[in-house]
Amino acid sequence: MLKTTLLPEETSPALAPFVLASRAEIVKVLDGLRDAGVTVTCFLQGGFLPAEARIHAVLADADALVLVAVSELEHEILTAASAITVVGFQEGVKIQFNAVAAAVEPIAGGAGVRVSLPKQLLRLQRRAHDRVKPSRIRPLECMVRGEANVPTLNRFPVLDLSAGGVALLGRARDTYATGQRLANCSFDLGDDGEFTADLLVRNVERAEGTGGWRFGCTFASIGARALEQVCRHVERVDAYRRAALSNEP
Repeated sequence: MLKTTLLPEETSPALAPFVLASRAEIVKVLDGLRDAGVTVTCFLQGGFLPAEARIHAVLADADALVLVAVSELEHEILTAASAITVVGFQEGVKIQFNAVAAAVEPIAGGAGVRVSLPKQLLRLQRRAHDRVKPSRIRPLECMVRGEANVPTLNRFPVLDLSAGGVALLGRARDTYATGQRLANCSFDLGDDGEFTADLLVRNVERAEGTGGWRFGCTFASIGARALEQVCRHVERVDAYRRAALSNEP
């Protein structure tokens, strides 16, 4: 169960270019989410708690989807819903759609929830490379494990993070050089899980106010699941930021 909410995008004319209305295109995107096993977050109309699920089947001929919740509690939440907004990430793209819950659907080994096939689907990539700063309450670190892929003392605070890469804080200018590849860098994103990827150092500059150096890196190799985790984490941190701003006097 999510401990925080990843907020859906509010309806806006500015999002019109990112909305798919073609049935064939919508089914293709949903098939992609199903095949990749992407975990989506379902927000209930009028409900407080969201529920996490995966797409079990895309029943295009029946104008329906079958969702399978990740826990019994979340299954109960979904079965009590009348309308939901579904949000997920795949390959750096935020996907969102609305659906009407219909009924419990028996599946092999359990039960899912049948919902309506969406008439429209938002496929939003404009935030894919937005950078966010990790929370001060829960700082984020990068462990550079190297070619041997073993735990090391090479741990660096993360200054910012995006789907494109990270900025690391190092004490010395010559810690790493521009163009250097850092193998097997591991990250612990808390509720969004852990992942490992190679980094490529793109630039090195003074990190103002820290006395250290900022090593700007891109992901040199990152799997689809890891990229989904990063996008979810970026959205989570950004949701915190937006909530804090809305509460300011």
